[in-house]
Amino acid sequence: MIRSPAFIFCGLLAVSQAAAQVPAVPKPEDRCSVEGTVVNAINGEPLKSAHVKLVLKGPKDEPPYVTTTNSAGRFLLDDLDRGRYYFVLERNGFIDWNHEDSITLAAGQNLRDRTLKMICACSFSETNR
Repeated sequence: MIRSPAFIFCGLLAVSQAAAQVPAVPKPEDRCSVEGTVVNAINGEPLKSAHVKLVLKGPKDEPPYVTTTNSAGRFLLDDLDRGRYYFVLERNGFIDWNHEDSITLAAGQNLRDRTLKMICACSFSETNR
């Protein structure tokens, strides 16, 4: 079976367009990380079992990166894409925290010793009686 040059050209064009639409996979050395501690804003004690979300600013269809603090209040979010993010913190007995100040991660950047403070809901209600 003989194929015309136009048929072959159309096939090559379709393959090249499909290849161009595949997003580039970041190199392992370009991945980022953020680690730190979540503490009680009143007394500075570490908070275990706090949910830490890192949300990409911009497209809202991107799922956030999520982790939970350990018994020492420490968290690690790794294998992150570069970009601008903000934190969301949640823990029983504390006011949910949505920190709109952003952090910007460059390719391969690793932020260390980030301290995030949460306010106890009971402290808030006692001071507003």
